[in-house]
Amino acid sequence: MVTKGLLKVKKFIGTIISIIVIVSIIIGGTYYIYFYPKTEVKSIDSNVSINQLEIVKKFIPNNANFSLKNISIDSDVKFSEEEITDLVIMAISDIEGIKENINGILVDIENNEIKLIVNAKYKFIPVEINLMFDCRSKDGDAVLHYKKGNIGFISISKEKIFRGIKEDKWIKIDKENGDIIVTLDTIDGLEITNVKAEKDNIELSIHGDISLFK
Repeated sequence: MVTKGLLKVKKFIGTIISIIVIVSIIIGGTYYIYFYPKTEVKSIDSNVSINQLEIVKKFIPNNANFSLKNISIDSDVKFSEEEITDLVIMAISDIEGIKENINGILVDIENNEIKLIVNAKYKFIPVEINLMFDCRSKDGDAVLHYKKGNIGFISISKEKIFRGIKEDKWIKIDKENGDIIVTLDTIDGLEITNVKAEKDNIELSIHGDISLFK
């Protein structure tokens, strides 16, 4: 009787251990397949430097027309994935606590879509976040529209994305529609007439009418 009892206990313990092992394998496999970061990103600790002169050169008009009343200018401005990645890192690197939660960032541009890949930490566990935007021009502004985002198979709502973004004179937020709006309203006479994302670049067309007599 004692031997049979011991066998039952051993069998029960063996079953419990088997269940724990199987569950652990399932959880570990699910984490690795869906959540573990697999994309090579640029570290947020990278020594990023932006050549301001080169940025200014991008905005030099490639076409200008003069009249007695005004000057009309047009510029085609192009930013590569690498440049945008560096600009994003510079913009967020000084945010308090950001380095405790984010390891690296990568901007990937293709077919008029902008994908922001973030290697982050959730309770010290590495995860990959994917955020997808498309872009267009509207009413003289550049609009980045949030399409979707996810951590693994878990969707990220636009409310969570826009909760931490602050507005300034260049950036406006339309939380209801999920839009980040880049505006030139503070510069009289300038407007963004076209925006497109293709071939690893974002291209902006800027038009300006500067009145000589106000």
